[in-house]
Amino acid sequence: MVKRYHEDKPVLIDNGSVRPTEGYRRVAFTPEGEICPVHHVVDKGLNHERHTVQQAYSGCGVITYSWPGKHWYFGIIDGEVHRELKGRELVPYINHIRVITNKLRDWFACHKPKPSFLPAGYGWDGERTMEQREKEKSWKKHLNMLPEDVLAEVLEAMHDTPETAIHLEPVNSAPLPFGNKITFGYYSRTRFHRNWTYDHWVLYHRDHRRTFVRGLPPETLPRKDWGDVAQDAVPFPDDVDRMMKITMRAIWDERENEAYGVSFEHFERKRWQQRAEVVEETPSGIT
Repeated sequence: MVKRYHEDKPVLIDNGSVRPTEGYRRVAFTPEGEICPVHHVVDKGLNHERHTVQQAYSGCGVITYSWPGKHWYFGIIDGEVHRELKGRELVPYINHIRVITNKLRDWFACHKPKPSFLPAGYGWDGERTMEQREKEKSWKKHLNMLPEDVLAEVLEAMHDTPETAIHLEPVNSAPLPFGNKITFGYYSRTRFHRNWTYDHWVLYHRDHRRTFVRGLPPETLPRKDWGDVAQDAVPFPDDVDRMMKITMRAIWDERENEAYGVSFEHFERKRWQQRAEVVEETPSGIT
């Protein structure tokens, strides 16, 4: 007997592989006839290797269309595998199968070597997967002090940034900048201003307030020459013990000649003061 929907561990279902002479397209749906959500996207490799992946559970139906032979397969997920639906077991699913195959007829019938991404509106919006939305939830907890427009900008860039480069926690903080000023250092690899980095800053005060200092994209700043662009330095209050710098367009793609992504740097007063005090108190000759 098949366990009820959501009673078991999730099962990942890939949505197909299309080659010029053979291939298949597959879609999973709930017992209520809803397309199962897209969990993540495999977007690397050749076209036939790229596809969306759905998250399904025991009791979900599976429709597969394969060729050559134009073969339809109707299955049900049972534990960690799916098996063919036959006889009376097919009855509760037949109407859902008719509706889904009709709506996705063109998608199933595509025999060109294209990625097997489910269309927008079927398990996702065509942009954000379940995995990406879960990441965004976690990121927002650390970045909820940002204005809405900056938060949207940063989150978009984070999706293009390798996870190993995203440091939202103040680990290995650097000392606070000298001169008690925030500077906006622009760095460019090309003459195109869309490839110049620019910084946002978050200031953490002793009374637990957080304030935001906006960096301006270089293309919005007045300039006399292509290299003459800068934003005035901003003094920061004495009660700031920690800062986070958010650098936009922090990653350079040499092949595409384009800058993208984001990086995070942390600066802390207290940690470095403590280290200085330890050094001062250490007797001479002891290291």
